[in-house]
Amino acid sequence: MKKFILIASALCLAMTVSCNKVVEDRINPSGDGRASANLVEFSFPVNQELTKAYLDGTTFKWSDGDQVALCYGSTVAPFTYNPETGLFKGELDASATGPFYVVSPYSADIALVGGKVQATLPAAQVAGEHGADPAAFLAVGQAADAAALEAGVSLRNAFSLVRVTVTDTDVTSISFEGNPSGTSISEPLAGPVEIDPSDASFVCDSRNTAVTLKPSGAAFAAGSYDIAVLPQNLANGMKIVFKRDGEDLAYYKKSEAAKQLERNKGIEFPSFTVSGIATRCRYIQNAADMQAWDAIAYADFTADDVIYLGEDIDMDGVAGWVPVNQFIGTFDGQNHRIYNFQISSNEYVGMFRINKNSTDKADIRNLVFGTKDGATWDGVSSITHTSSKNRTTWYYLGVVAKTQGSATMENVFNYAKVEVAAGCNGKTRAAGVCGNWSSTEGVQNCYNYGTVINNATESGQKSASNTGVEISILGGVLAQCDTPVTISSCYNYGEVVNNNPYVKWIGGILGNTSQVVTVSECENYGNLTNNVAAYTSWLGTGGIVGFLNKAGAKILKCKCTGAVLTSASQVVSGIVAQILDCEVSDCTVSDISVTATGGGFCSGIVGWESTAGGTIKNCSVTGSSFTGAGRISGIVGRLQGGIVSDCSVSDCAISNSSAYSGGIVGVAETTPTVTDCSVSRTKIYGAGYTGGIVGYASGATYAKVENCVVDDLTLVSGTGNVGGIIGWLDMGDILKCKVTGGATVVGSADGVGGIVGRAIAKSGNANLIDNCLIENASVSGAYSVGGIVGYEYPDASGPVDIYNCGVASTVTLCATSCDTDGDPTQGDCMIGGIVGWARCKDDASSFKIVNCYNNAPITCDLAMAHPSAGGILGYVSLSDAGAGLVANCSTNITADLLKVGGSAVTAAAQSYGALFGNLPDVAGIAVLDNCYIDALPVGAARDSESAIIDISATAALDIRENNALAEATFGASAVGKLNLFASSYTAHQLFGWKAESGLPVLSDAAPASSGGGVEEYGDDVPFTW
Repeated sequence: MKKFILIASALCLAMTVSCNKVVEDRINPSGDGRASANLVEFSFPVNQELTKAYLDGTTFKWSDGDQVALCYGSTVAPFTYNPETGLFKGELDASATGPFYVVSPYSADIALVGGKVQATLPAAQVAGEHGADPAAFLAVGQAADAAALEAGVSLRNAFSLVRVTVTDTDVTSISFEGNPSGTSISEPLAGPVEIDPSDASFVCDSRNTAVTLKPSGAAFAAGSYDIAVLPQNLANGMKIVFKRDGEDLAYYKKSEAAKQLERNKGIEFPSFTVSGIATRCRYIQNAADMQAWDAIAYADFTADDVIYLGEDIDMDGVAGWVPVNQFIGTFDGQNHRIYNFQISSNEYVGMFRINKNSTDKADIRNLVFGTKDGATWDGVSSITHTSSKNRTTWYYLGVVAKTQGSATMENVFNYAKVEVAAGCNGKTRAAGVCGNWSSTEGVQNCYNYGTVINNATESGQKSASNTGVEISILGGVLAQCDTPVTISSCYNYGEVVNNNPYVKWIGGILGNTSQVVTVSECENYGNLTNNVAAYTSWLGTGGIVGFLNKAGAKILKCKCTGAVLTSASQVVSGIVAQILDCEVSDCTVSDISVTATGGGFCSGIVGWESTAGGTIKNCSVTGSSFTGAGRISGIVGRLQGGIVSDCSVSDCAISNSSAYSGGIVGVAETTPTVTDCSVSRTKIYGAGYTGGIVGYASGATYAKVENCVVDDLTLVSGTGNVGGIIGWLDMGDILKCKVTGGATVVGSADGVGGIVGRAIAKSGNANLIDNCLIENASVSGAYSVGGIVGYEYPDASGPVDIYNCGVASTVTLCATSCDTDGDPTQGDCMIGGIVGWARCKDDASSFKIVNCYNNAPITCDLAMAHPSAGGILGYVSLSDAGAGLVANCSTNITADLLKVGGSAVTAAAQSYGALFGNLPDVAGIAVLDNCYIDALPVGAARDSESAIIDISATAALDIRENNALAEATFGASAVGKLNLFASSYTAHQLFGWKAESGLPVLSDAAPASSGGGVEEYGDDVPFTW
């Protein structure tokens, strides 16, 4: 039981010490030109907190020749103790006015900066006559002026004491240290400090986490000894370590209980018989020690043994390092560095080869590889797989090649270069920290700063009997993980480069796993580059993970920042290239550049979500660019049935020279769901199928996009099918989505819509677009342009239904070209306030536009043969059995808001109306019911129906109650009629209406009919979720 003692108001552990070391005179070290004539002899007494003294009753004595430093301005001057006068005597600049600072001992490498004392408490101490090192008793004091100084200065101790008693007579060193777990860098016990003289508090960034006391002779005599350390909170306890004469091993006792080492107080360990201590350790002080330990590490140690680095190790001149094999025990580097090494092999290669495969502990911690200064690669250290011994064995590279059993790694740093050389033809897994993780324990607080590169042009084969190619893997921290563990708080700053077509997965933290692994709170800042096209499809590069290939695996709270990710083939993404039934949540990507130069999937969070069980939630991407020729997006490149929720993309650029670009998802397939997502201040360019949220919702199953917002967004498509929310919708539900905030939706071809570019209801299934709004935005396309949907073209028996949607007066709609269908005389722009072209030519296909409004101006002001434009619907095509319904809709499209036809187009050739533009060759039945417009006619010099609809061909059109209402009372007159219809309609929930700014718009009040509680919105007011 350790006894913690408080000594009389100070340290009862004080002792007699003597300091007669001659120290260079450092008066006026700054060379400020002070004339020696200004120096005067000066003396003052020093009163000290039971420190530089020994117990003699209650008397505390300085020793003859002891020196303190007097600091003022830029001067550090020695003052020497005179036992005859009891004063410290030296020289003082007569012009100095103070304040003055006194520091003991003078040998403590002292400086004065900004009223703070800089000094050093030594980590290597030598016991003096009374069992301690007087050079370690660091104390400070201050005096306001010369008078106060002459009256006497009281020093305050800046250390704590640790007393150890030994009964052996062959002990050659005693060390005291903490018992940290990845936190040792925050528990310095010695080294340079900056001290506040007013209270002796200090700041220390030292890496000295252990203090060693050695005897003045060959060995300690039996007795008690005192070690001076910095005051510290040892969160995980402490240990005392002994070395005996003639032995490489050391012995230690430890306590895992937290202990506070208080200033000016002490702790005392009970006496030890070192021969009775069973726990052994070895201290490595130099390269020779490393080699000696390596030679016996596989056989001479147990799980309880500990190896310590006592110093930074320079491996220069060490040739033929044999990776440590079958290691057990603990290797604690104490944050020391091993550098200037070159390790190569045709098998496993690393500083450590592999640990023993058992339940015995094998821990590697607090160790730094490949840097001399602790910040940069030393330019020499490397780990290289030079050639492959055979083609059927896996070969692993890293500072630790492979783990197994119950090994752990914590607080390990690598700066060394890790390389698979050009001549290798085997299958490899290479990473900065560990090539293959097969331990049942996790990895935490590991860092890679080194370059990891595969320069080979081949890989090995699957087995001796199976000559099929086995793919290789690269990772920044780990290449492969073969056990279901947690990888937490790991970081990659190094560059990962692949020049081998047989590498399939590349990850900033982890290359690949087929286990239920959790990767948590990891970050990548390093560039990842794949320079070659893969020999097989779907090579993946991920900022955090290459491939998460096991249901239930997770990536949580990870980050990729400031990196450049480039791949010549397949899949590349900021967080993970591909997942299989996995979760990715709370991840962030910022200021990265992602490029897929060879096509494939390119995104910010997940490149390819490949099964219906995947979830991506609460992720954000900011300030980044995504470029490629394939499925390009801000969050997920290809979503195959998974769920994306609560994700955001802002201030990004998405550029696709091919099809399928989306702000959130490039391609969504197999019952995907995208909810509560937003895209803002982002430019998206695609050659086709481009959407603010989803580029292409494809497949024979339903997609769902709900509660999504796009604002401050520019969408550009080289061909067509461009939508503010979705570019192309095969079938699905688009619910409660909004485009606003100056968004611009632009296409150079057909199928451009404020919400959906093109809606295709497939295989008899429906498309439902409900409760969507576009405001403060513009929509422009060549033709087939609509405020909600540009182009509807359902399959047989497939309806496209639009309910409760609005196009605000702050939107502009524009068609810039026409569809000639191969005949320039048949040009038509087909533009509508809600839908541009409803093309229901397959058997029994149909459309509905119910309870919608358009108050946006429409422009199709160019020369063409037959321009068609309508306030609700531009152009309609129906099959024999087709049907269409436009009901309970409103628009204020008047002659000044609907500009159709250039100067070469005669009025007779123009087809436009406030509700319908044109119904040519209609064979089915279209119903126009309970729709209202402003009284001003749209089609000048047209028939009496032109204000409502322009029919250029005979059609079976069922026109029911529709009215052109007086402009002055348009809103008030229409609202009552619209609400009456809405309350009686039973096929779908319809919202109520209100008059706002003289226009009927959907109300923010309760729905007109019951059932649903679906949120509503009004025109020109904030959207209500």
